[in-house]
Amino acid sequence: MERIITSPRERLERDYGQLAIDLMQRVERMASKFADSQEIIKAVIRFMTAEQRTAIELRSLWHDPIALDCLVRLAGCSRFGLGIAIFDYGQFWSVVQDRQFRHVLGRQGMAEDWGYYLPNHPSRDGRVHALLRFQHHHLLRIILGDIMGDWTLSSITREISDLADVCIQAAYDLVVWDHSKRYGQMPGSMSIFSMGKLGARELNYSSDIDLIFVYNVNKNKTTDGDPHDYFCRLGQDIIHILDSNFPRGRLYRVDMRLRPEGAAGELALSKQEVVDYCYSVGRSWERQAWIKARPSGGDLALGNQLVEELRLWVYPVDPRWDQLKDAGAMRLRIEERAEQDDVKIGSGGIRDVEFLAQYYQLGWGGRIPELQQRGTLVVLQVLKDHGFLNRTEHGELAEAYAWLRMVEHRLQMWESRQIHALPSEEQQRRHVAGRCGYAGVDGLIQFEAQLSAVRERVRALADQHYLGTSDELAEAFALINHSDISQTTLNRLLNPDVYTDQQRALKQIRSLAHEPFFLLSRSRTEHALAELLPDLLADLADAPYPDKALQNFVRIVDSVGGRALFFEHLLWHEDTRRRFVHLAGWAHSLVDLLVGQPGLADEVVERLRHGPSTLHELMAEIQSVLVGQKDPLPILRFFHSRELVAVALEDLDGMAPWAVSRQLRDLAQVVVQSLFDVHAQELAERWGWPILPDGSIERCTILGLGKAGSGELSYSSDLDVIFLSDGGGKCTDNDHDGDQFWERVTMRIIRDCTDLRLYEIDVRLRPWGDQGQLVVTGKALKSYWTNYEDLWERLAYTRIGYFCGDESLATETLDFLGAILFDAPLPADAREQMVRMRQRLEQSVEGADHVKRGYGGYVD
Repeated sequence: MERIITSPRERLERDYGQLAIDLMQRVERMASKFADSQEIIKAVIRFMTAEQRTAIELRSLWHDPIALDCLVRLAGCSRFGLGIAIFDYGQFWSVVQDRQFRHVLGRQGMAEDWGYYLPNHPSRDGRVHALLRFQHHHLLRIILGDIMGDWTLSSITREISDLADVCIQAAYDLVVWDHSKRYGQMPGSMSIFSMGKLGARELNYSSDIDLIFVYNVNKNKTTDGDPHDYFCRLGQDIIHILDSNFPRGRLYRVDMRLRPEGAAGELALSKQEVVDYCYSVGRSWERQAWIKARPSGGDLALGNQLVEELRLWVYPVDPRWDQLKDAGAMRLRIEERAEQDDVKIGSGGIRDVEFLAQYYQLGWGGRIPELQQRGTLVVLQVLKDHGFLNRTEHGELAEAYAWLRMVEHRLQMWESRQIHALPSEEQQRRHVAGRCGYAGVDGLIQFEAQLSAVRERVRALADQHYLGTSDELAEAFALINHSDISQTTLNRLLNPDVYTDQQRALKQIRSLAHEPFFLLSRSRTEHALAELLPDLLADLADAPYPDKALQNFVRIVDSVGGRALFFEHLLWHEDTRRRFVHLAGWAHSLVDLLVGQPGLADEVVERLRHGPSTLHELMAEIQSVLVGQKDPLPILRFFHSRELVAVALEDLDGMAPWAVSRQLRDLAQVVVQSLFDVHAQELAERWGWPILPDGSIERCTILGLGKAGSGELSYSSDLDVIFLSDGGGKCTDNDHDGDQFWERVTMRIIRDCTDLRLYEIDVRLRPWGDQGQLVVTGKALKSYWTNYEDLWERLAYTRIGYFCGDESLATETLDFLGAILFDAPLPADAREQMVRMRQRLEQSVEGADHVKRGYGGYVD
């Protein structure tokens, strides 16, 4: 029986015979260099069989081994590039047959090529479509030049950048042409500045392009309307062309946040406005950004004029030292956002090399003109020539930068996505390693070893040259370690006007550096504390009693696990640090709660990292933790303490009052519901569940009153509740009835909440108060409210709501009560009764500044 042919390769070889067989054997050998060789083979077949041109492609690829090599590498390294080749195969063959991928064209060469596209596209939409096709053609050429190994890193990044320049200029020309027809002659000229990697001609395959629009008004020409509005509209249209999704894709993502005043600033500014802004209020990070600034479109002469006018601002002869330190601080802040495997902004990544170069440019560029250049590799060479880097350091940094950029390119060219982090899944990492040239069984191991070695060395050099000890950090180390610390330094860090006992404060600070866990590095603890100390002391100084706040903070630190990890977390998470200092300064009772349970502080840090949970998430968490536990009470107490402290910290940090109340209500519901479930289940195992005459289990619910009913709980609120059951049930042991069962459960809930100091449960608002049953039946409740008399009790019940327990019983009861509470008429003297009740409450706190019951308090 003839075998059924199913795979595309088998069909290809069957239909086209020996030529196809021989060609696919070549493809198989070439693809074996990659981890995903079978996918590459399928991709090559897709290229050959698209649009019924299989026979032509077979012969063309057979007679041009270099074209076949290009195609296989393209399939292995760039799904984006392969897509261009498949859907516009003419682009592929024009690049490959003429060996265009071996030639660097530069801006002028690509601009000339763009000129050949224009005559056939007279309309605006046609020109945009042509511009996208032009960009794809040259991206394919650059990708092939890269993966075929014909170009250096500098050639690749300059060519990508020059292509972007040509596209920006084309968009500018198109918009000016369009605006001239609609609005008349331009009232001046505009320069498009490229910042960042495009400004330095170091662009990636999928980088954003950072732009700034600068214009100059021609005062000799008159025009209708405001010239500023004209240039802003011009800029908006340029962005639209560059950053819109068209049928063939998008040219570039445009980022305008580096303009003066960022996203809040004007889209376009005059040259003089930019100069005035930079010299008056320009910040150190903006100086650093303008190192890369380059006019890349529009009026280039205008752009170059602005570069010259800003040169003394960007490169001052005598820069301020504190601004130089900002480069390191900014680098560390950027690193906070990085994923662990981010080769760009992660530790030891591309940013470390770039910031090292820019640090020296900011500091010495005003005195060494050769440093006033944009390219990272060029600046590294100048640093070596002038002795800032020795020969070995320069070689290591240059090689590391080139290697990391290669990895970044392999990540981005795959799908033309702006990614800088390696994938977490092992097989995907293996594919990335293969695209970077690390093939074979141990390719991934070799790749990751190289990556680790490169990043460790880059970070070590970054620490040595610009991330190392600053004056502020040196003073912090002195405060922690030096026995002969100067009084000047001591007064600067521990202001005697802030701390009443300076020596005691010094002793407490130094106690923070003592790591109780011998397995953890003391030096790591000291370093983290030293970096944290300036901001920590500033926060403590804002507390109402800084001495007490410092004492409480020390107590909190004493209760955590690893101090180094805790300090590092506070260092990189400013909001968490501020919250803990607020807690130390403002909430002494919660500090007692926090330090009274070992490990609680660590749990609070983790809880703050994830943010508040919903009621259902909290319930799911505690239920999962309580499974199989013989004694749930310590777990519930720890859980309650963690959430209470976390909510308090979020409250001190500005959480809305309604959100605080909601979190406290959710916590109370989860705790009481957990106790309800635990004790009901435990008692049911001994007595059996109470069964009603119809065979169903007798229900029990807990209704909240006051703040517990309205969800407006505060930190020390009592829980005003009513325990309610169906009534009439009989336990399966035949010795106890439902009333006894639910009363026993209720008493245990009240006992546990009291003993664990979780909540004071108040049941005095149940029918007949202290004289009534602890657990009221639905029948008794209806009887009571059918003949109610007191308005105050009706007023109290307006805030009744479901709290926990059986929700269906609660719903039935609330429906009944609602009709009575809100539909029944008020007594004739209702207003007078209300006034008397309010007056009695106010009189009960007479003479006290009581925010609840006092005059104008929230009871009003």
